[in-house]
Amino acid sequence: MEGLIDSIDSNQLEQLFILRRHFLPYEQDDEHNLARAGWLYKNQRENLENIITNAVCKAFGGK
Repeated sequence: MEGLIDSIDSNQLEQLFILRRHFLPYEQDDEHNLARAGWLYKNQRENLENIITNAVCKAFGGK
């Protein structure tokens, strides 16, 4: 099982299939939907990073 997890860590295409199934569960596994899922993941991470940065700034008196 550990080897399978490690193989997914190094396979970006497999990661996109997983993200597509997570974010777009009823869509097909085509290039467009894989790209959409990748974009959704990237956008979600950027938004979370901004939220955390703002919270840390507020917590320590920054703006």
